Amino acid sequence: MCAATKNKAAVSLEISYTLLNLWLDKGGACGDPGYYLYTYPLNLYQIKTLKDKAEDLRIGNYRKIWAYDANNLELINNKPFARLKDAADYFNVRTATILKHLDSKLAIKRKGTLVYTFSKELDSKLKAELLDSKIGVALTRYFMRRATRDARRATRDAQKVWVYDAESIQLINNAPFASVKKASIFLGTNPETIKIHLDSHKAAELRKSANKFYYFSNELEAELRAKLLSSVKPIMAESFGATQKIIMGL
Repeated sequence: MCAATKNKAAVSLEISYTLLNLWLDKGGACGDPGYYLYTYPLNLYQIKTLKDKAEDLRIGNYRKIWAYDANNLELINNKPFARLKDAADYFNVRTATILKHLDSKLAIKRKGTLVYTFSKELDSKLKAELLDSKIGVALTRYFMRRATRDARRATRDAQKVWVYDAESIQLINNAPFASVKKASIFLGTNPETIKIHLDSHKAAELRKSANKFYYFSNELEAELRAKLLSSVKPIMAESFGATQKIIMGL
């Protein structure tokens, strides 16, 4: 599966590119409400196995959940949640999100607080380990930053780009490009150049040629198109006049 296809899948499922790679062909449910991701079609036996796993998960919904503040390990609400669903409702997440981090020593950030979730009460040894090392909090913050970065990258890569010739204000390729990357490849320019000039109303010149282009995240409206066209004519006339002076040796 190519990177572009994975990006499209991640955007469609509203999960990060990293999370998709982590669970692809692994047999575990990822995301929220939970998806099984494969690069190949499953046979009947594999489908039955996943259905049995889903039934085990349904039974597991009635387990108690201990939720702790990751900074001081105080028990949320001073008692465990009676059911998995109760914990999910309290933190306003789906049960799959709770299960994903359950007993993992990785916290989830809810209501402005990093929270550990466990299937049993913490003993003094594990409490001391978490408080002393702070590994769980550090890892959680790292993965949250990475997931946010990947989500932004996936959204950015999936963003359509309308590219217009700066002199004629005609749409290049007669259609928007599916992403910044595809537009940069077609034009032979750096993606960063497009991002910098996107919706800036300023034409950018390609390094390898004298051609200039406008970059927009939406199709041009008639009013803006007319405004850009009107600004082109004086520039063209000035350029023509300068050329004539050079030819005449003035």
